[in-house]
Amino acid sequence: MLPEERRAVAVHESGHALVAALCEHADPVAKVTILPSGPALGATEQLPEANGTCTARAA
Repeated sequence: MLPEERRAVAVHESGHALVAALCEHADPVAKVTILPSGPALGATEQLPEANGTCTARAA
């Protein structure tokens, strides 16, 4: 990857992380990477603080 491409990916992913940090109801950011993996040039991973599995029983 060219240095200009790395910078563009870093700015893009940091934007995802910044928006997640500023959104009140967003899950917290767990990991940000600009290392290419498969078709993605970078990734921002958010993980929930608690298990969101629904425990209500259907009527």
